[in-house]
Amino acid sequence: MADAQGLIRFRRAEWTDETAADLGLMRDLTERDLAIFQARVAAGEFFLHAVTFGDHRVGWIIWSTDHQPDGFDLVVNAAAILPVEGADMTEEMYRRFMLMARQLGARAIRCWTTRDGLRRKLTSRGAICRYEMEIVL
Repeated sequence: MADAQGLIRFRRAEWTDETAADLGLMRDLTERDLAIFQARVAAGEFFLHAVTFGDHRVGWIIWSTDHQPDGFDLVVNAAAILPVEGADMTEEMYRRFMLMARQLGARAIRCWTTRDGLRRKLTSRGAICRYEMEIVL
């Protein structure tokens, strides 16, 4: 697994039609969500990273910061990453965001998800589920 993990890169990217198409495959994102993400990335409020494995793009991550009176949080707004044989993509994201959060002095990392498997993986690493339930109208 160490060899595969070493080939994974997260690189800042520009929004493209491909970005929208790939993120659109996420079961919980709507066209409205995608339009908001695109606008906020274009405005520099959210950050888009392409995730590559070797020479192949395997996904996208959109993240932002949320400023509070006592500091700021890193927020993973959306992540759509294909599995990579020999690598644990959740572990890779976890490791990189933990490192970035500590280096920047963030008070927390928040992650939006509807995926039970991701929730289980993150709670096994100490995450707590405490933010919100949503009723879409």
